[in-house]
Amino acid sequence: MISLGLQKIMQNVKLKYICPDNRSRDLVILLIVGVMVYFMNIGFLPLSHSEGRWGEIAREMELADNWITPTINGEIYWDKPILSYWAILGIKRIIGSQQLSEWIIRFPTVLASFLIPFLIYSLASFFLDRKIGLTSAMITLTSFQMYQIGRVASSDMLSLLLFLITLWIYFKITQKNHGFWWLLLGFIICINCHIKGLIGGLPFLVILCHRGFSMGLKSLSWRFLFHFSSAAAMAGATYLGLWFWILGDIINTTNGIYNHLVTGSDNGLPLPLRMVIQENLNRVAGSTDHKNSLLIYFVAPFTFLFPWSIFLPGALITWWQGRKVIKDKRVPFGIWFFSLLIFFSLMSSRREYYLLPAIPAAAVLIAMHIHLLIRCDETMEIYGNSRKRGVFIYGLLLTCLVFILGALIIFVSGSVSERLNSPYLYPSGVVAFVIGGALLVVAIKKRFSAIINVFTVFLIFLIITVNLSLPHIGNNSTFREFTKTVNEKTANKRVVLFMVGNAKLIYGLEHPPYPCIPSDVNASQEESVRQLANQTVPGDFVLLEKRNLSLLSSLNYELILEEQPNPSYVKVEWKNWPEIVPNTKRIKRKTLMLLRILNHDV
Repeated sequence: MISLGLQKIMQNVKLKYICPDNRSRDLVILLIVGVMVYFMNIGFLPLSHSEGRWGEIAREMELADNWITPTINGEIYWDKPILSYWAILGIKRIIGSQQLSEWIIRFPTVLASFLIPFLIYSLASFFLDRKIGLTSAMITLTSFQMYQIGRVASSDMLSLLLFLITLWIYFKITQKNHGFWWLLLGFIICINCHIKGLIGGLPFLVILCHRGFSMGLKSLSWRFLFHFSSAAAMAGATYLGLWFWILGDIINTTNGIYNHLVTGSDNGLPLPLRMVIQENLNRVAGSTDHKNSLLIYFVAPFTFLFPWSIFLPGALITWWQGRKVIKDKRVPFGIWFFSLLIFFSLMSSRREYYLLPAIPAAAVLIAMHIHLLIRCDETMEIYGNSRKRGVFIYGLLLTCLVFILGALIIFVSGSVSERLNSPYLYPSGVVAFVIGGALLVVAIKKRFSAIINVFTVFLIFLIITVNLSLPHIGNNSTFREFTKTVNEKTANKRVVLFMVGNAKLIYGLEHPPYPCIPSDVNASQEESVRQLANQTVPGDFVLLEKRNLSLLSSLNYELILEEQPNPSYVKVEWKNWPEIVPNTKRIKRKTLMLLRILNHDV
C-alpha cells in the first residue's frame, strides 16, 4: 500500500510544469500568509532573553564606530560571529533610522523567516510536485515554534536561510557542473560560518550523504569531487581571509593557527579565534556545557513542527518503508533529515535548536505523508479499511486540538485582564469552536484534503489573532522605557551593575561601559559587596535586582527607581476553577531597582 502510494506521488513530478498559473497562486498565498505571520506587530514586545545581546552589541558597535570588535557593556564578546550584528546595523542604515528599535533588531531574523518557506516550496516542488511544496511551506509557516523563533533576534534563522540557499544552488543548478555555482556555494557557506559558526558547513555533510546513500558511491565521480573540493577550498579561504581582515595581522594569526594545529595549544591564537574553537570545535567533542540527553534530538522535531508533528511518526515510517521502491533516488529529504539527526546526536554538546537545519526536511516528509493519505482517501485502488481508520483518527486528533486551543484562548482572555486585555481573544476562541465543528463534520465524512485545508486556515487564523493581540500583552513598561528613565535619572553619572541577572544584556543604557560587579562569577556574597564598596564612591548609582537588595545592608543608599520592565511572571492557581494570577514572589525577586549610594563602611 505505502509503496504504491509513494510511487504514485513520484509519478506526478511532471505535473509541476503543466499549471504555471497555480504556481503563481501558490507564491501569492505564501507571500500573503508570510507577511501576516512574521511581519505583523514585530516591534511591540520588549526584547527578551538573548535578544538583548544582539541589540546591545549592534548598538555599542555603532556608538564606538567599531564594526570589527563586538562588545557588551564595553567588554569584548567574541562568543558569536559578527555578521549577524552587521545585518542589524545594515537594516538601520538602509531605512535611515536615528536609533535602533525592537523591530529593527528583529528584522533580519523576520526577513529570513519570511523567505525560508519559499525555498522549501521550491525544493519540494523540484523533487516532488507543487502541491507537496505548498503544503511543506505552509507547515513551516504555521508551526508554533518556527513562528516563535522566526520573530526574535538571533542568528539561527539567518543561518537556516543560507543553509537552504546553499542546498538550493546545489540541487537545482550545480547538477549541470557549472564551476561558478560551486564557488558561489562555497562563498555562501563561508558567510554562514561568520553568522552562526563552523556549523555553517553542514551543507557539505548533506551533499555527501545524499550522493553516497541516495545516488550510490559511483556518483562520487572525479568531476564531482573536484567541484566539491573547489567549493570547500573557497569556503575555507574566504572564511580565513575574513578573519585575517578582521584581526588585521596575517603573520601572527597564521603562526597562531599553525602552532595550535601542531601543539594543540591555543595560547598563541588571537582571542576571536580562541572563542571560535571554544564555541564550535569543542562542542563536537569534549564539551563541558549543554550536556543534555540524546533524547533531546528525538523530541526537538516534534516541538519545532507542532501541531503538524502529529504526522511525523507516520511520515518517518512511510519514508523508511518506501525508500527502496521510490524510482527517483535523488529525493534527498529523508537522508537530509537523518544525516543531521545522527551528526548532532554524536556531538558532545546538545541543544534543541542545533537541529534546526533538519526541520525543513522533516516538514517535506510530513507533507509527503499527508498527500499520501489524501491520495489514499481519493483513490479506490489503494483504499482500505486501515487507511480509512487512519484518516478518521487523524481528523479526530486535529479536531480535538482545535477545540483545546479554542478553550485555552477563551480561558486566557478572561483570566489575566490586567496583563492581557485584548479584544481579539474571546471572539477568536468562539470562532475556533466554530472551525472545530466544521472540522468534525469533514472528519466524519473522511475527506482528508478538506480536513487539512480547514486545519491550516485555523492555524493561520490563530497566529494572526496572537499577532493582533501583541500590543496588549505584558506590562506597559519595557526595557527601553526603563533604561530611558534610568538614563534620565543618572544624567551621565557613573552607574554600576551589581549582580543583576544578565546584567551585561541590559539593552539601551547610555554611555557604556558600566562596571559589572562581581567581576568574578564565583565570588561569594561577602566578596561581591566588598568589590562594590571598593569600586564605588558616594554619589554613584547602583542597578540591581530586588532579590539582591538584602546584601547591601552595610551600605547607606536611597531608592531612585523600582520597576519591573519585563512582562509579569504568571502562574496558574487551582481553587474552585483554574485562574492565571501574577507570580508575585518571582516578580518581587526579578524587579529592577536603581539606588544612589550615600556612603558605605564595609
